[in-house]
Amino acid sequence: MAYDDRPRERLLRVLMYMVEHPQGLTRKELAARLQVSEKVIKTCINAIENVGFEVGYDIQYHTYRLVPNKRTEKLSRLLYFTPAEQEMIRQAIDQVYKFSHASETLKRKLSSIYDYQRLGTVGFRKPLLNRIAMLDKAIKDKKQVILQAYRSNNSETVADRLVEAFHLNVPEDIVQAYDLQRQGLRYFRLSRMERVLVQDTSWQYQSRHLIMPADPFRIVQKQQVMVHFRMQVSVYNDLIDLFPLTKNCIEPANEPGWYDFQGEVNASYLAIGNFLLGHGSKVEILFPEDLRDWLNAQARKLRF
Repeated sequence: MAYDDRPRERLLRVLMYMVEHPQGLTRKELAARLQVSEKVIKTCINAIENVGFEVGYDIQYHTYRLVPNKRTEKLSRLLYFTPAEQEMIRQAIDQVYKFSHASETLKRKLSSIYDYQRLGTVGFRKPLLNRIAMLDKAIKDKKQVILQAYRSNNSETVADRLVEAFHLNVPEDIVQAYDLQRQGLRYFRLSRMERVLVQDTSWQYQSRHLIMPADPFRIVQKQQVMVHFRMQVSVYNDLIDLFPLTKNCIEPANEPGWYDFQGEVNASYLAIGNFLLGHGSKVEILFPEDLRDWLNAQARKLRF
């Protein structure tokens, strides 16, 4: 009789789901994903603990999650791509897809995987886990939430934001939501809100909940424009630190010490505009002329 490998496969799948959901999952949710009983899931969790992983249990939400220890650090290293490995994968993607739309999509996914490593054990810290859990619950229950004391770079404000969150992306540190005050779709950084308050009010604008791709600066806007600019090394370092997805749009320039950015961004120049204004002397705008005009107009408004 052939050896039954299903228990081992189930165990690995439970471990995989717990890695993918650092905010935690209930036994019922895990059982539904694997199409087994909750008793089987409990056996899997016990086995995971027996081999050295620490599994935390949230009494309030009845969720199980991996707690960082030496085992999870080793697992993270196995899932980690070095910059050199990333570049090899990008080159392989370009060889197969010949710089097509598919290649750009795959490379963005690669950056998203790498960004998960940048999130690191922050994703397991209790305050962030609480925010993730509250958002996850609000999405499932279709309830409005208040993102309390949200720190916005675009508006330079710290304020409560009443939204309908509908798409949570923990690896990229973002939640997509419909902003009731601004009557539009917005991306919010999980790390920029102090806490999440779930409201009793149900969703009112579900028909407007569209999961839209963001530009490399994590701005959601239908109208986008192609932008091309050069920057010095210090600007390049700041750019990929603040906006890691921009790395897919950057190549070394012909001149040593300079880098080229070329990619589509939101037509309102949100995020990218403020970034370029802050690095004006080390940036050269090549295209479009409209961006140069916009920056000059904003610069004239500056007061020191």
